[in-house]
This record gives sequence, C-alpha cells and structure tokens, in this order.
Amino acid sequence: MELKAIVDDASYLAKHDPETFALIRRAGFGASDSSILLGVNPFPDNTLTNLIMEKQSNTVSARELAIGQMVNVRKGTDLEPIIMEKFEDQFSRGVYKPKAMFRIGDTPLTVNYDGIMELNNDMKIPVECKFLSVYG
Repeated sequence: MELKAIVDDASYLAKHDPETFALIRRAGFGASDSSILLGVNPFPDNTLTNLIMEKQSNTVSARELAIGQMVNVRKGTDLEPIIMEKFEDQFSRGVYKPKAMFRIGDTPLTVNYDGIMELNNDMKIPVECKFLSVYG
C-alpha cells in the first residue's frame, strides 16, 4: 500500500505549531488511537464515542494540547533518539527517523514512524519506541 506524505516535518510542526499538528492528526486515525479503536484503552474518558467526537471537532481543546506536555509523553519524545541508538548498537543495523507523517493509501490511517530499519534486500521494517510508565 502506498504511503503519502501529509506533513513534511511532523516533529517540527508538533513542536512549533501544536494546534495545527493536532488538527492534522484529526484527519485520520494514528497509532495513538489504536487502543481506543480496539476497545482496550484502560482510561474511562478514552471511548470510541469521545474519539469520534474529537476527530469531528474543528477546535483543539486545552486538554489535547496539554497531552503533548505531559511528563511521560515528553520523556518518550526526549528518550527516542537514545533508544534508537541503543537499538542500532544491539542489532548492528542502522535506523533512520523519517520526518514526514504519512497517510496509508486512501485509508483514514496515518503513521509517524519512530524509525525505519533497512535490511540488505531493500526491505524496510518500522521500529517503534515506547516509554513505559504507570500510565501505559
């Protein structure tokens, strides 16, 4: 399935214009939405109904903007380059971080890869970094 870049530099946009970034994320479902879509999110406010209402809204709430500033979210973002470096050392494989956010074909699914590992046969494998905390 074809990947179409919908944001050229997602990290830059998220940092410098979080409201626009949040509105672009509304145009589809990303990995952050997957636990709600699958019905396994443990937080009571994170329901499918609330997710759909949020996706249909044209305004970004203060709660949404605050999520990106939460300590555990910031830790994950700040530690991502270190985790990738350790991954490269452990598996003796290079990993690069694409800047773009992509839409997967004509679906409503979007992806902002943490990293991509290329194998010798031109196969590309996504690499996802996670920071675990009491919140998930």
